[in-house]
Amino acid sequence: MIAEKRLMLGKLVINKQPIAEVSAQQKTEALISGIKNTGLSVLTWSEENQQLLIRLQYAYSNYQSNQYASDFPCFSSQSLLSTLDDWLAPYLVGISKPEQLKKLDLKGALLARLTWSMQETFEKHFPTHAIVPTGSKIKISYREDESPVLSVRLQELFGQQETPRIFEGRIKLQLALLSPARKLLQLTQDLSTFWLGAYTEVKKEMRGRYPKHYWPDDPLQAQATKRVKKYM
Repeated sequence: MIAEKRLMLGKLVINKQPIAEVSAQQKTEALISGIKNTGLSVLTWSEENQQLLIRLQYAYSNYQSNQYASDFPCFSSQSLLSTLDDWLAPYLVGISKPEQLKKLDLKGALLARLTWSMQETFEKHFPTHAIVPTGSKIKISYREDESPVLSVRLQELFGQQETPRIFEGRIKLQLALLSPARKLLQLTQDLSTFWLGAYTEVKKEMRGRYPKHYWPDDPLQAQATKRVKKYM
């Protein structure tokens, strides 16, 4: 960060002098101004933080449409930029170099907009993972305007009839059913219908392609598994 006093004629710089004494508040204000002018993309967004931001805004949209948790704040880009002084400024203290900005605790800054009780409710309603019948903890991928996706190997869902849900049962997850090699077999939000219909054709194909794996005739009465048949 550079601070200087300039003498200008229009856009022409006639003279400039460095300013040695700059307060912490002035530095923070300069950073806030720069981020507002450039946009949130100037911040370093890890995949984890991007997913958190999408999850927070997805929660806000569903809270609004269901008239639930009306005090939950909006996390749209416009809303975040207009409230930078409230949620980001405290985390900018002491930052004056680009490498310091890259290490900014964005997760902490975003979650600090929520009260402790709000955070607990948010984590309960919109979890990061779902538990499937094998006990595996599978990551949920959130999207801005569509149902979240749970990508899981088909065999780990044997015995489960209903599609997993979040937000107290209000939202069905989009299931991306995968082969043993984690190739996409089917997308569905209706697991029970899949078992009764499309599974028959999938089973025929998979038995030929993956004969060492378990492909029961009745998936609803079968044991969910992560292993090949001889280790079950």
